[in-house]
Amino acid sequence: MSFVVGGLTLNQLQALGRVLGKTGFAFGWLIFMSGFYHYWWFHRKSHDLRDHLCALEESLGIHVYRIRTRRPTIAGVKIYHHWAIDFLAVC
Repeated sequence: MSFVVGGLTLNQLQALGRVLGKTGFAFGWLIFMSGFYHYWWFHRKSHDLRDHLCALEESLGIHVYRIRTRRPTIAGVKIYHHWAIDFLAVC
């Protein structure tokens, strides 16, 4: 009798394992997408702020912030740090 109860329990755990695996994948994907959306939103807001700061500098006749906003380049191509995040998302 004990092997029958053990077999039934194992069968239930295997079925639960499939559900938990799919649920864990879906939950992880939702967490990733919410983080990606938050990054996109914050990145958009930071560009808006940068545009306002550049306009303010131009109206005041100073060029402090504009110097710091130059991106690094490799072979004439501007490098963006979010490319690494996009690469990891695709992989």
